[in-house]
Amino acid sequence: FSDKWFLSGGGSYETDPIRQLDRRAVLAAGIGRDIWNFHDRSMNFELGVGSLDETLAGLSESSTIAYWKYRFSYEFSGLDLEAYHNHQITSYLSGRDNLFAKSSTGVRYEIGDDLFYLTLSLNVDYEQEPPPGVETDDSTWVIGVGFEF
Repeated sequence: FSDKWFLSGGGSYETDPIRQLDRRAVLAAGIGRDIWNFHDRSMNFELGVGSLDETLAGLSESSTIAYWKYRFSYEFSGLDLEAYHNHQITSYLSGRDNLFAKSSTGVRYEIGDDLFYLTLSLNVDYEQEPPPGVETDDSTWVIGVGFEF
């Protein structure tokens, strides 16, 4: 709604048998601000609220949530290389007492005429109150190949 401020809306759905997460569905809306928005670098943040419905370790519950998102990317001039970091922290305002976070940090190398790319990233998930016997955090290294048009 202005050059730097924006409204957002979105949803997500995830499962994770290792963390005993049978289902987590989120529907949310927020407001954000661009700090930088240039062709070679961008940084913005977003705050919002929403509704969460989940089944964790066989127990279903609905909650109201608040979230914070941060997105950053920087393209290194002349190298066809981009570094990025994105994260989201979500806190439960009602329902069970919990907070979860997700982050992805990595580099992306463009191949050829900006059509194909290679990616190396570290993805981290954190759950403040996981089911008994489940770790609070989970880290994954990802190597990928992709294309964009």
